[in-house]
Amino acid sequence: MKLSDLRQIDLAAKPPGADEEWARAWRAYNDCSRADTQAHLQSIGAGIKGNARPLEAQLLRRVVDRLALIYARPPTRWFVRAGVRLDEESPEHCSIVETLERSKLDLALRFADKTRTNLRQCVLRYYPSDALGSVVPRVFEPNIVLRSPSPSCPDVLDEDDAFALKIRGGLDLALELWEFWEREGAVWRCSHVDGSGSPTAIQPYRDGECPYDRLPVQVIYDGYPAGQAWLPPRFSRTAWADSINALANDLQALIRHEAHTQVTINTDDTKTVPKEHGPGTVWVLPKDATAGVLSHVVHLKEASEVIENFVRLWTLSEDLPAVELDKSKQVLTGAALKTLSQPLLARRADQVPLAVADEKSGFERYRAVHNFHARYSQASNWRVAEIADDLSLEVEIAELDIPADLNQTQQVGARQILVGTASVIDQIQTEYGISRHQAVKKYAQIQRDLVAYPPRHDPASNPTQGPDGPQPKTTTEEVYGAHSIVDALDAAAAADPAEGEPQ
Repeated sequence: MKLSDLRQIDLAAKPPGADEEWARAWRAYNDCSRADTQAHLQSIGAGIKGNARPLEAQLLRRVVDRLALIYARPPTRWFVRAGVRLDEESPEHCSIVETLERSKLDLALRFADKTRTNLRQCVLRYYPSDALGSVVPRVFEPNIVLRSPSPSCPDVLDEDDAFALKIRGGLDLALELWEFWEREGAVWRCSHVDGSGSPTAIQPYRDGECPYDRLPVQVIYDGYPAGQAWLPPRFSRTAWADSINALANDLQALIRHEAHTQVTINTDDTKTVPKEHGPGTVWVLPKDATAGVLSHVVHLKEASEVIENFVRLWTLSEDLPAVELDKSKQVLTGAALKTLSQPLLARRADQVPLAVADEKSGFERYRAVHNFHARYSQASNWRVAEIADDLSLEVEIAELDIPADLNQTQQVGARQILVGTASVIDQIQTEYGISRHQAVKKYAQIQRDLVAYPPRHDPASNPTQGPDGPQPKTTTEEVYGAHSIVDALDAAAAADPAEGEPQ
């Protein structure tokens, strides 16, 4: 198959106008959409004519970032052999975690999550980097991906007849660089071609055959694809952004042209009208001349409220809590905000099963690339351990991060630890917003710190008489009247109950 043929197949497979809309949404999110804003203002006659730097309200990024829920906090990953999870302190577990951290996998997946939230899908390609000695995930937007989907499984990239990823753009086809993949039975072949489809001088693999035991590419969706190769873009997002930008620029034009008083001079001899103006200017008028002021009635407040209402409507259309932008309301946390966030929670519930499956599939592809280069690469940076083939991945997506009072979070966490529904590691993850592996290391460091730097006690408030004067209480029985740490936590919770219902 030629690249030109793939372009035609892809054009027919994608929703009408999808590539252009995805590109516009990408530019709006990345704050490089000035040309789009200028063209829109000119088409509707809004704003200041000829303004080279029109106003652009960066709201689409805020909306997308709030909707990207899955990797707002790092997920918890376990590596399983024969149905048993590896000990989190075992060298093998720590080695794999270090390998994933070296690739900045969580950051890459967070970026991919935002991209698919904005464009409804994206493609992840796992590249080897001899310079870094690790696998580097790269995200491709759907408008720079060409696909020839399988008729039976169009939402499974592995079943495609061919696909291409645009690695580099250019002013003409000769400067473009595409990674062209074509399937021959169970074997994938890959080549680098320019925009016209001609092979380039440097190719990625010897003989063009993919050296890995599986395709190092996957597509991830923002929702259940239901057999669709491409989920259509959300055209309303760029429409809202364009409309709000137009209103903001019209308001700027209103302030410039009509929010100032206009001085008028009534006289028969216009030659004697003063030409100077500005602060400190003194006019000498002819006898028959009179000066006056022409005022405009400009509704700036009403115009501003229209923009705010548009923003609020956009927020509601995206299932975000409208109180985020309500100046008349106090900041809400806890149960009240959770109630208003029910649409977001429902969205997360729909995405978690997809994210878990994507993680497991991504881990297999990541391991294939990592093991091959860790085994055969001559670069010294790849001197790292391979990931055992008999390991599988279990992943737990972190809960939605809803702001809550720190004291309340700690009290709820203490009660969960008491009844056995959570551990200290879970509490550290929640309190600090970190991954499980980081929480385990933080807990170990806390234990070492408590030995090396024991907490100071106030003798005046907690004394026991010793040979050298008042001594601090040291046991749980002395401090809380309890015989175990469980009793101590129970006593602490009873002594410092939560004040009222969460806000």
